[in-house]
Amino acid sequence: MKKTTGWLSLLALSISLVCHQAAASSRLPASAIRVMDAQGNNVSQPLLDNNPATQWQSKLDYNRWLEMDLKGTYQLSELQLSTPLNTLTRFDVYSSDDGVTYRKIASAKTGKPNDRLPLNVRASRLRINITDYSAGTKGVVNDVSLMGDKVSDTAPMPPAIHVADYVNTEWAKRHQRRQNTAYRQQEVVSEAQALVERVLGAQYQNRFIFAVAPSTTGKDSFTVKATDGKISISGPNGISLASGLNWYLKNYLHVNYDPLNVSNLAIPTDWPMPQGVTEKATPYQYKYALNFCTPSYTMAFWRWHDYEQFLDWVAMNGVNLMLDIVGQEEVQRRMLHQFGYSDNDVRQYLPGPAYFGWFYMANMQSFGGPLPQSWFAQRTELARKIHDRMEVYGITPVFPGFAGQVPDTFAAKNPQAQVIDQGDWVGFVRPPMLRTYVKQGKDYFSKVANVYYQTLKTTFGDISHYYAVDPFHEGGNRADLDMVKVAQTVQNKMLEHDKDAVWIIQNWQENPTDAFLNGLKKDHALILDLYADNKPNHAIRHEFSNTPWIWNMLHAFGGRMGFSGMPEVLAQKIPQSLAESKKMKGVGVTAESLGTNPMLYEMLYDMAWEKSPISSTAYIHSWLTSRYGAQSPEIEQAWDIMVKTAYHRRKDRQRAEDSIIDAKPGFGVTRACTYYTALIDYDKAEFEKILPLYLSVYDRFKDNPAYQHDLVDITRQVLANASYEYYRAFEDAWMAKDYSAFNQLSSKLLRLIKLQDQVLSTRPEFMLGTWINSARTMLDGMDDWTRDQFEFNARAMVTTWGTEQAADAGLRDYSNRQWQGLTGDFYYQRWATWIQALKSAAATGQKQDAIKVHWFPLEYRWVNQTGNGYPTQPSGHDIRQLAQQALSEFSVTSEDLRPYRESKDKRNLALNKPVFTHGDIINAEFSTERVVDGQSSTLWGNKTWPADLIIDLQGVQKVDGIELEFEQTAEDMRNPVVSGWTVEIQDAQGNWRTIQDKSKDFSQKQVVNAVPYKSEAQKVRVVLTGADFKLRPDLKPQLAEVRVLAATQ
Repeated sequence: MKKTTGWLSLLALSISLVCHQAAASSRLPASAIRVMDAQGNNVSQPLLDNNPATQWQSKLDYNRWLEMDLKGTYQLSELQLSTPLNTLTRFDVYSSDDGVTYRKIASAKTGKPNDRLPLNVRASRLRINITDYSAGTKGVVNDVSLMGDKVSDTAPMPPAIHVADYVNTEWAKRHQRRQNTAYRQQEVVSEAQALVERVLGAQYQNRFIFAVAPSTTGKDSFTVKATDGKISISGPNGISLASGLNWYLKNYLHVNYDPLNVSNLAIPTDWPMPQGVTEKATPYQYKYALNFCTPSYTMAFWRWHDYEQFLDWVAMNGVNLMLDIVGQEEVQRRMLHQFGYSDNDVRQYLPGPAYFGWFYMANMQSFGGPLPQSWFAQRTELARKIHDRMEVYGITPVFPGFAGQVPDTFAAKNPQAQVIDQGDWVGFVRPPMLRTYVKQGKDYFSKVANVYYQTLKTTFGDISHYYAVDPFHEGGNRADLDMVKVAQTVQNKMLEHDKDAVWIIQNWQENPTDAFLNGLKKDHALILDLYADNKPNHAIRHEFSNTPWIWNMLHAFGGRMGFSGMPEVLAQKIPQSLAESKKMKGVGVTAESLGTNPMLYEMLYDMAWEKSPISSTAYIHSWLTSRYGAQSPEIEQAWDIMVKTAYHRRKDRQRAEDSIIDAKPGFGVTRACTYYTALIDYDKAEFEKILPLYLSVYDRFKDNPAYQHDLVDITRQVLANASYEYYRAFEDAWMAKDYSAFNQLSSKLLRLIKLQDQVLSTRPEFMLGTWINSARTMLDGMDDWTRDQFEFNARAMVTTWGTEQAADAGLRDYSNRQWQGLTGDFYYQRWATWIQALKSAAATGQKQDAIKVHWFPLEYRWVNQTGNGYPTQPSGHDIRQLAQQALSEFSVTSEDLRPYRESKDKRNLALNKPVFTHGDIINAEFSTERVVDGQSSTLWGNKTWPADLIIDLQGVQKVDGIELEFEQTAEDMRNPVVSGWTVEIQDAQGNWRTIQDKSKDFSQKQVVNAVPYKSEAQKVRVVLTGADFKLRPDLKPQLAEVRVLAATQ
């Protein structure tokens, strides 16, 4: 669709929204209205001039709304809205009589003259939100006008936001009372009893005796034994008592508490007493939790009930240090007040609740906002409540530190401030950074940092010495700053306000550099080896230049779902690292998201109590007994298969592997998101054997909610695995012009998607409605505007992630979820659209390269829908029947898939064949034979562009596809594939023919790129033609592998 240009707006379509009393009303003069855009700019002139030749266009493809301040109170009877001719605009209208609470009064669309909608509302403000515009992703309006009668010359002004200082709250008094040792110990014991009530029930509290006892090692420890017919648990603090309780529940009572992955809390009639005395002591100072992304991907819309359960779980798993960003927006509000910002300015700066993780890493601002006024008091109170419970348990919060992040308007409000623009982060504009130090002029970093740390204490008290902040996370602009001085200045400012401050720094990509580490006082720093489970850096970085560090499991990215992990690494490598290291201070979970693969998380934290390697098989079998309440040989056998398949050990792969169902359709699709390398590399048929084993014990465990959850999860994975096979099969059929097979197989993929949706509908944990409902109910007293806005946050996060620019830069489907509703609606419609496009192309003879679908407008229309029409209660479908249907109709061994095989099962005709290039290789490590050695970790590379390769297949071969695999230089593809190429084949007659031409296509691509070709060839030529040097200025022409796949006989 072509966007209407300015001069075409002369032919504008005028829409009138009227009520029955309209005739008695008069038109409000332009002087009575002030129209502001979402960024607070006055845009009255083009909208109130009654001139269809002028127009307002939103600056962004989000926040496409207008605020009409009526400078008084009116009984409104009509809204006239003019938009460009031959376009369709959908919009919602909200009214407010106090400037705080906005009620949705209309949802409408313009598309034909004289559309009418009854409107009868008393208001001082009107808000018009463009939810869809057919000619582009921004909002466009030519004119607005209002009819109505004035009720009052005045309009209520929004009250000032007020949040009490911490010192004036009951939370501060509770904190002060805990300085008394006897009081604190009694509270710890009382909380342990309360934990029993929350987890098991009040009727079981008298079965336990808790006591605070000093640790002989100075670290966390617990003792479990039988005393007078009761279970006696002692330890030095709350998390030690909670850990002891958890140990007893799992090992004796065979009960498993996991609020994120469903608990098994079936209490047996007979309570076994502990045999002898069990003593556990951790060798670690820290057991850490959370990544900056986790509050967004998992906790974005949590309330106290959710946090309370999670705090119980982390305490029971021994966590004593945890990142906490809840309520930090109040710190920002107070701080920015000191530098010329109003509450409204601050609200415009802060993002929506789904995006705080990246705001506090200085990656983005504003998107998904502004926040409602009620946010600050409610979330500050929630944060204080969380801190209070953490303090009782003995969990120290890690607060954001300050490294110079300020709003993009800061220099305008503070002209003497020296700021450094930080450029873009995956399609978003980063907030600028204050110069950490200045050579001349006013030092605003020091000034703002002083206010920040003072404000942090007045808001939340002096309750932590730990601060997390990462200057220049995932890029940014260092300008001429010396990183040694940056590290020194940021850390010294922390220490100036807290002499015991410890700076927690994420080791991610190249950060922190050796130069940065050299600027640190090492005894006041703690490095998170963020991805030690897969790409450990502590050894190759010499324990980060001898800085204290924590071994972490990153594991889950973006909330993506799929069985994946490496239990053997946890069982062996953690104690091995401890034995080999001098500076290893702890273990932790730094997953971007939680709620999948629960065994791995419990295993990691259980390893915190071990000094030596353990048997991962024995651990898993023991965990299964607590998960389901009883031992089962069938389930143990199923998990032996799980370990050989989904949990097998591999390197350089993000987790978890997702589903082709969740992917944006196209040719050669291998995964849902291009920003990672999570390809299913195990035997899908072998994995499928897990499901019959689970079904064989259905009658025994069907009443166990954890078993029900896991049965759904396994069935989901079986169907996800099959989706890859059916996609490849229908694509192969289409390429071969076997349209009968294509129709059959593509229809079957759509039926598979619908079955997947039914499977997921049987548990609330797998339902989109649960996610959206939490967004719409996360605050008390939410108005319609806030509910709809937070629903936008929820929908965008799991689909487009953000704007079109961000989606196309690679964030689309980064946080894809295999959820009911999302699967049966959003994903299904995308695949149905693609399949129809292929059918139309087949009918008209359209060539493959000409088949285009502009996905973002379709996706963004769904993102902007509101009202949560998705169920929040399970469907009641019989999961056993659905699982059996998945096996009988969609097995990867199904007969209808027999003619089609995955590329990885096809013989690589190029393997170890002669290769020739005309250019000069970079050096001996980039020799041409590397591209046909079967190793993705080796590279061929030439010095200059363009660069070519000719692979001699040594005779005429029957070929069924070619694959180009590029280098994966960063786990999350921050160094994307941006090369262009052509692929040619030499046929049996010696003629060269181009089969794919992407010579001028420098857009971001996947690591593995399929080149469809099904015929004969004796040679293959690949030419790398150029690249997007703005994204990768120093990129050389390189390839990891070229595979020429043999046709099956």
